[in-house]
Amino acid sequence: MLGNLTFILNISSFDDFKIVKSFSDTIILIKKNSKQFFFKLPKNLFIYKKDDSFVLEVKSVEHLPMLTTVKNNLNLLLASKLNLKKKLNLVGLGFKVIRSNFYLKFKLGYSHIIRVEIPKEIIRFSGNKKRVRMESADKIKLGNFLQKIFHLRSYDCYKGKGFSFFNKIKKLKQFKKK
Repeated sequence: MLGNLTFILNISSFDDFKIVKSFSDTIILIKKNSKQFFFKLPKNLFIYKKDDSFVLEVKSVEHLPMLTTVKNNLNLLLASKLNLKKKLNLVGLGFKVIRSNFYLKFKLGYSHIIRVEIPKEIIRFSGNKKRVRMESADKIKLGNFLQKIFHLRSYDCYKGKGFSFFNKIKKLKQFKKK
């Protein structure tokens, strides 16, 4: 078998790792940091145990992109903290963040209230009127959503108003002197 048709999966970083095989599907159960994930393997991908690790394998070269996709997803799961947390601060008189069921409403000094839908990938939302804190397992979608919120009222470097990321150092510029 060619070396690029296999992928060796080291399971030492997981708390628990199980393979459940049914008549038509193979499902991998992964437990890490007290969270459980289900990963369904495609039909042309085979998994078996070799020593203290598992080997993912495809039989033909035409199914190699499938192996690469599964390998990348499992590597992301291995490398991630599973719950990424990000915070935004809102500074300004009269600016507010209000949470309804599936939406965030913003009072940002415009003549209308801005309503943004919270994506399904956001696991946890917390905060008060001036601070937004979100957690998600998907790093990219969390970052894109917070950038969308940030651009509603981005940070004004002269007055200090608007959204700013929590750990960024904010330095105000001086006005022109007469």
